[in-house]
Amino acid sequence: MKKKTFSWWLINYLNQRHNIKSAFLMTGGGVFHICNALAEHRKSIKSIFFYHEQQAAFAAEGISKLTNNLSLVIGTSGPGATNLITGLVSAYQDSTPVIALTGQCKSNDYALYEEYTGLRQAG
Repeated sequence: MKKKTFSWWLINYLNQRHNIKSAFLMTGGGVFHICNALAEHRKSIKSIFFYHEQQAAFAAEGISKLTNNLSLVIGTSGPGATNLITGLVSAYQDSTPVIALTGQCKSNDYALYEEYTGLRQAG
């Protein structure tokens, strides 16, 4: 049996406990592990891909409003995470339930980008 990753368990939890049936996303290096987990759950969660994270966020908001269920949007790390903000603020202002997941670079890569400390995505 293939070893289960944290991403697999996270997607499984969202599907089983929160009835997530679709994921709106733009792929990128920071979320490949989540994309792999979605591929393993493709029978129960439909992945819908976009060319821009903002489109994905608005689509997640729209589906959440139409179905009255929680929805999932996924953006890659860095600028991908900031591109989600407009759609997430719109969902927040309308009290629409949306979960956003973003990627993160490896901890040992932070030393390469010490001058870019303005946006913290974790912690």
